Amino acid sequence: LMQPSCDVQTWNDHIGKYLKGNPIILIVVLAALASAMHRVFNLPRLILIIVGQSSQGKTTVQQVAQSAREQAREIENCAGTANGIRARLEQNQDCPAFLDELHLAENLDGLVKLIFLVGNSASRKTSAADQKVHEAPPLTCGLIAASEKTLAEIVATSRTTLTEGISARLLEVVVSGKNGIFHKIPEGLTPKQFSDQLKTACETYYGPLWDAWVSGLSRNHEKIAVRLPAKLQEVEAELCSELQITDRVTTRMVRGLAVWVCAGHAALKMKLL
Repeated sequence: LMQPSCDVQTWNDHIGKYLKGNPIILIVVLAALASAMHRVFNLPRLILIIVGQSSQGKTTVQQVAQSAREQAREIENCAGTANGIRARLEQNQDCPAFLDELHLAENLDGLVKLIFLVGNSASRKTSAADQKVHEAPPLTCGLIAASEKTLAEIVATSRTTLTEGISARLLEVVVSGKNGIFHKIPEGLTPKQFSDQLKTACETYYGPLWDAWVSGLSRNHEKIAVRLPAKLQEVEAELCSELQITDRVTTRMVRGLAVWVCAGHAALKMKLL
C-alpha cells in the first residue's frame, strides 16, 4: 500500500464530514472498518451489497470507503471465474474488498459459494492430480459489492439456489432515492457534481483512517475485548427494540449489523470520525 497522503483530520475535512447525513455512505465506511475486527475479536461477518441502477453513486460510495485505506481507483468487476475472484479476495485478508457488477461472474454457483465462504470466513478444500487434499486460506476480507440487480435476481435464470445460510450473511441495500446514493448534498451541487467531487477527493486524500484505526485496535485490544460482548448485546437490543424478530436468519443479520455499529462507536472514541 502507498503511504497515507494526509492526516486523519484532513481526510475528514474533505471526505469524512459527508458521512453525517448520508447513511449509506456511513454504512459502507463502517463495514470497511469492521473488516479489521472480525477475526481478531471472533465476530460474525456480514457482506454488504449496494443495489441500484447505473449512475446512482454505487462506485462513488465504494471509493469513499476505499480511500480510508488506500488511494481510490476503479472498482474491479466480477467478470471472470470464481477462482479468479477468490484470488482477488485473498489479497485483502482482514481488510475491505470491493467488487462491482456481480452479474458478470461466469459461474454464478461459484459466486454464491464464495459469498458464503466470506460470510463464514471459511477455507476451501480441493483435490489435485497428486490425490492430495489442498486447503486454500480462509477468506477473511470484508466484502462490499455493488450490483444493478439483487443476488436473487442475478441467479433467477440459473439453477443456483440461495439458502438461508446466504441470506443470514448478506445485507442488500437498494438505492432508490431521487438523489441516488446520497441523502444530503452540499448546497449548490447536483448529485453528479457531488459524486465527482467525492471521487476526486478520494484520489487525493487517502490512507490515514485505516492506519490510525488498526493502530487503535491494537493499542486498545484488551479493553475492547472486555467491553465488546456487552456493547454488542446492547446494540442488538436497540436495533430490535420495536421489532419482534424470532427467525434465526434475521437474528444472524442483526448481529452482523451490530458489529458495524460497534466499529462506529470505537472509531468515534478514537476520534477518527
